[in-house]
Amino acid sequence: MRVFSGVLLSLILLASVSSAWLAETHKFICEQAVSRVWGADTIDKCFTDYTPIEWDKFCLKNMPSYDFYVNCTNYSLVGHPSILPDTIFNDTHLHKDFQNCPLRLLSHSKVLCGDEEFRPALDFAVDWFNKSEYSESLCQRVHAFCVASNYFADGYLPTNRFMQGYGSKCAELIEGRVEKKIISGDTEWGTDTKCRIRYDKTLVGNTITVTMDEEFKVTSNGIERIIDDLVEWGVNVSAKRYVSTTSTTSTSTTSSTSTTSTSTTSTLTSTRDEEKSGAREEGSVMLKFIIIALVLAAVAFALFYLKKTRGGGGKGGLHSILGSSKHSHPTHLENA
Repeated sequence: MRVFSGVLLSLILLASVSSAWLAETHKFICEQAVSRVWGADTIDKCFTDYTPIEWDKFCLKNMPSYDFYVNCTNYSLVGHPSILPDTIFNDTHLHKDFQNCPLRLLSHSKVLCGDEEFRPALDFAVDWFNKSEYSESLCQRVHAFCVASNYFADGYLPTNRFMQGYGSKCAELIEGRVEKKIISGDTEWGTDTKCRIRYDKTLVGNTITVTMDEEFKVTSNGIERIIDDLVEWGVNVSAKRYVSTTSTTSTSTTSSTSTTSTSTTSTLTSTRDEEKSGAREEGSVMLKFIIIALVLAAVAFALFYLKKTRGGGGKGGLHSILGSSKHSHPTHLENA
């Protein structure tokens, strides 16, 4: 994306400086995408007539710490979900995207353009698109989507595609001119900013200052392309079902209770089976004992009868037989 203006700036690149589209530009990009995906009435519902309860839920679910949560709940401090990263997180150093370096001269781009794989602006945008997807309601989804749009749109800002710093005035001019066009309501426009960039370069042990001129151009068509890309993300997000934290927790609790109940029932059933099994074993042992007792009684009675009728056998014979029985049957009982 390129920009047009007639101002020449002299910049010395010493450190990495980050920039961002200004507030009205971000609001415009966000709300245009939201109205095309969820309908124009969503703007009134979720921004103009937003409810503090809904916004509090959004902050509670999505803020990474308690301090951020407290600041987030102050909507007048936030200003609008699309500028929350600027007003609450203050993390513009994460809004870079080096995939398409805007510097034209190869000799300079080798020094000033970063690794094309370094795309934190897109990474954080995707993270917030995911938060939007797993939201509980329409407005919470739209709010998260607009936070994502901040990172996403800033990745298109020409001065966010440098690895090294470029000073702040060049970025301020680009952002300010685009902001004025957005506020004016113009539909066809363009801004052009020319910057003279200076940076130090070491050659054969000597440090020299290299000067280069670059022209950055932003047009209404370029902003429309950002919105079109956001709409594609929004369509994917809008197709997802809302995720209710309350219902998820309730389902989890019910499932846990059901599992506990099943486990308890299983334990009781097992205990009852063991009791029945033990009772059967005790009954079996008792029956064996009774049978043995009856057999011993019958043998004793038979021997007594024989002794009485025949007059023989003596005490020794009866004592010997009974003694043998007393030693054999306990062994049998133990095995039983």
